[in-house]
Amino acid sequence: MISLNWLAAVPLMLPGVALAAPAEAPGLSQRPSCYIGVTGGYVVSGRSYKTNSVNVGGSIFPAQTNDFGLRGPAGGADIGCDIRPMIGARPSRLVFGPELEGWFQNVHGRSDVANLRSPGETIRSFAKSTFAGAASLRLGYSFRNLLLYGKGGAALTTFKHHGYIFDNASGATVDVTSNSNRTSLGYLAGAGAEVTLSRHWSAKLEYNYVNFGSVNTIYQIDLDPGQPTAAVLTGPSKGSEDEHFLKVGAAYHF
Repeated sequence: MISLNWLAAVPLMLPGVALAAPAEAPGLSQRPSCYIGVTGGYVVSGRSYKTNSVNVGGSIFPAQTNDFGLRGPAGGADIGCDIRPMIGARPSRLVFGPELEGWFQNVHGRSDVANLRSPGETIRSFAKSTFAGAASLRLGYSFRNLLLYGKGGAALTTFKHHGYIFDNASGATVDVTSNSNRTSLGYLAGAGAEVTLSRHWSAKLEYNYVNFGSVNTIYQIDLDPGQPTAAVLTGPSKGSEDEHFLKVGAAYHF
């Protein structure tokens, strides 16, 4: 039997033309250190607020919990730099560097609780977050054109809340209960995978968990709107806020 293995060692030649093997995608070490990119994804946010029991005019209003199932799309941008320390004359596989990012999000939800003073009415609260941002440090390990990394840092978000009381039978609004805007600070922890597509371009898949800790607010609700002797329910409300953000992104390296 004649072996054809020797053909693999012979370059393909045409008259006057030599066909070279296709070039591999540039590795991480061949791309510039800094980058600017765009991101997009989906946010699921957990926000829960618990009100203490309050005595209003001899009526005891027990503690209640408002759970908002907030979720929605998000998109933004990031900028950062990758630093690869040298080991002798060669760059290390370890990669680290700072990153700043911000994203607009349409994350909203609502919570309904019964107006215990007027059984035919419901107190409906709405929550919405429109922007968040973070300053983080990335730390990863590279495999030629693939970078696996984790990240952590400080984060902030804007939060809007409003609510009203409505009549269950007619659906008519009885009273506006509250309107507030707030900025919350917290921390971000995440992980991702980034692929180098060319010398100047890369793509990534990333998950971020953002926690804004405990939030203490004061609520005020007029339980008998329009009456000469209004029964105003006022008291502390303690809540927690966090976000789960899964996103994809593309970056230009310069």
